[in-house]
Amino acid sequence: MEKLYYLAFSQLFEFIGPLRFRRLLDRFGSAEAAWSNLRLQELLALGIKEERAAKCLNKYKILDLKRLNRLLSSQDIKIICNFEEGFPANLRPLPDSPFLLYVRGQLVATDTKAVAIVGTRRISSYGQRVIETIVPGLVNAGVTIVSGLAFGVDAKVAEETLAAGGRALAVLASGVDQITPRNNELLGQRIIESGGAIVSELPPGVTPQNYFFPIRNRIISGLALGVVVVEAAEKSGSLHTVNFATDQGRQVMAVPGSVFSEVSRGTNRLIRDGAAMVTTAEYVLEELGLRSVGAYRNTPLPPTGELSAIERKIFDLLSRDQLPIDTIIRTLKLPPSEVSTNLTLLQLKGLIKDWGGGVFGV
Repeated sequence: MEKLYYLAFSQLFEFIGPLRFRRLLDRFGSAEAAWSNLRLQELLALGIKEERAAKCLNKYKILDLKRLNRLLSSQDIKIICNFEEGFPANLRPLPDSPFLLYVRGQLVATDTKAVAIVGTRRISSYGQRVIETIVPGLVNAGVTIVSGLAFGVDAKVAEETLAAGGRALAVLASGVDQITPRNNELLGQRIIESGGAIVSELPPGVTPQNYFFPIRNRIISGLALGVVVVEAAEKSGSLHTVNFATDQGRQVMAVPGSVFSEVSRGTNRLIRDGAAMVTTAEYVLEELGLRSVGAYRNTPLPPTGELSAIERKIFDLLSRDQLPIDTIIRTLKLPPSEVSTNLTLLQLKGLIKDWGGGVFGV
């Protein structure tokens, strides 16, 4: 029965978060007793302003506990409270740990061995290569990979985790019944079908709002032993995750990037400020005190030793970002035919890709 009242309080998430819920439990001894005694003076004592407290009470009065009880038996969505055995062990001890998680898919005991990988939505070709280099080695070491499910780094991390046969956990800033953004819905379904999970502390039916993302980020870092930032601008939302990770005592790691790239300014600053610099899965495992089983140990980037002077100029330029052929010609001030020929040679050597629409990158 207690679980039903945890579920009921989760419907009041705009007003009563984990810290306030814990204060109610301390005062009344159980969620059921707290629910029965929810009054204006109790909400005011929690620090909720009177106007918002009145809105909270209005929502409280119309909540249908019978409908919520039916949600408990849903086949598609599991509800795990923080007092239950299946609740993630890494999250449980945190002061602002969610008191309840909605889950589609499976959480397992080995998810304690997890790494969060986060970064910009404007991922470059360099960031993609980094993820392709690091993720398989982590998967091979039995590490669960945690991220959001946004565009850019989040989506690429999930794709590479699934491609390597690993476990992926995605934390949403919405209800788990609606995987967002919609373009990543199939990717979310693949995570579930592969044995991973989509999780959120927000009830089904809740759509994403900007202020949900920083709150969501504390769960991403809390589920993991450490956080790896692949690419991030100076004011990237990923840095919120880093702040939570620091407060939670998690290891913060960052991948260095080009000094010319806007999306590497945040990661380079993190390294300057003391984050561990990582470039391979082995380095990540070493920072966390985990052991690699070796199949992807120190995965190398493509060799560039046997390049002509022009090939190297083009390769170095494309290592910073994907570029259209016109930009390559203009930047390097080379004849179009020469650029075209050398782009073909670099593709044949497996060093660059044609990303479509006349755009090339590593």
